[in-house]
Amino acid sequence: MGRKQKWLSGLLILLLCGILAFGAAYLPALAMELAAPEAVSAADDPPNMEDMDVNELREYMKEISIRQERLQDQIDAQEGQISDLEAQISTLEGQMSLVQEKIDATNQTIAAYQAVVDECELEIAAAEERLAERQALLQQRLVNLYVYGDVTMLDVVFGTDSFEDFLSVYDLTQRIMEQDEVLLHQINTEKTNIEYNKKLAQEAVVEQESLMHDLEDEKADLNALCNQYEAKVAEAGTTLEELEALWQQEVAAGEQAEELLRDMISDSTLSFGGSFIWPLPAAWTYVSSEYGWRTHPLYGDQRFHNGIDIPADGGTPLYAVAEGKVIYAEWIGGYGNCVMIDHGDQVVSLYGHLSGYGNFSVGEYVVPGDVIGYVGTTGASTGNHLHFEVRLNGSSTSPWNYLK
Repeated sequence: MGRKQKWLSGLLILLLCGILAFGAAYLPALAMELAAPEAVSAADDPPNMEDMDVNELREYMKEISIRQERLQDQIDAQEGQISDLEAQISTLEGQMSLVQEKIDATNQTIAAYQAVVDECELEIAAAEERLAERQALLQQRLVNLYVYGDVTMLDVVFGTDSFEDFLSVYDLTQRIMEQDEVLLHQINTEKTNIEYNKKLAQEAVVEQESLMHDLEDEKADLNALCNQYEAKVAEAGTTLEELEALWQQEVAAGEQAEELLRDMISDSTLSFGGSFIWPLPAAWTYVSSEYGWRTHPLYGDQRFHNGIDIPADGGTPLYAVAEGKVIYAEWIGGYGNCVMIDHGDQVVSLYGHLSGYGNFSVGEYVVPGDVIGYVGTTGASTGNHLHFEVRLNGSSTSPWNYLK
């Protein structure tokens, strides 16, 4: 192998190493920048829940809860990304506003300098006109002196009464000539100064126009970047809508599973007594969020609140509100740790966000005042509180219809 071939082989090896190093350094970051969040979709072929037994339904509800949590994490991340992009857009718009202010100020400065240029041009024209007039007068005097100089001089000599008069007239003539020369010099100096000022103003105009073009380029770059961010916001918004649609599907599947589970293990011998006791100790009666439409404290959108929220210290015991049978004590999506009690006549009470459960098993009977759990902040929660919900025939209803 010749020296040239060895040299080329070495160069190719170096280039290959450089490419590999570049890929190792930048491709992961590029992939992270461009990759969309991992999508968690609903089951392609959801199982027939009506064919499941109680245990299978419970397991399926756990799966639904896990998918809901993952979807909610993705929704939160997507909303965070949109929020960050909108903040960047706001920053870019602020920068564009500042650049536009600079452009407007620069245009005003250009107009002011151009006005100086225009004024200088007028002054130069006036100075040139005055100079031309003075030059014409002086030239005419010189011609007269040259053509008629002797005669004029004799006229001056014989036209005076004395030598002193002659000297006076001659001196006056000389002074007029000298004054014309001074005026010519002054006009020339004035014209030179005006032309110098005009040149400075023109240079300032060129400088300001260059600055304005730079500012316009900067604004165009900012606008292009802003458009890119807006396109990303639109794309992220579409993804967010898809995630929320999937989340709603999981919620609907969970509600269906809950209803089927309740129907399977409810006790038809129970008869609802008509009213509930308060689910917390007497010290905790303040309701922070009522039943009905509200702005969700975590997600910021309008959602229907299916129960009431009662703030209390973490670990505060909570009570069964009436006699019934515990039909559920597991994690349910945004409810976190959750207990459901069937009170008969299709009335079910639900207790959400628990930090722990009472000393009972699913399927056991409880009476009013039995400790069924403890206040916590599990699931989609902003702080320690009890989410208390009442369902009638599988649909939520106002707890105030039952609480004493």
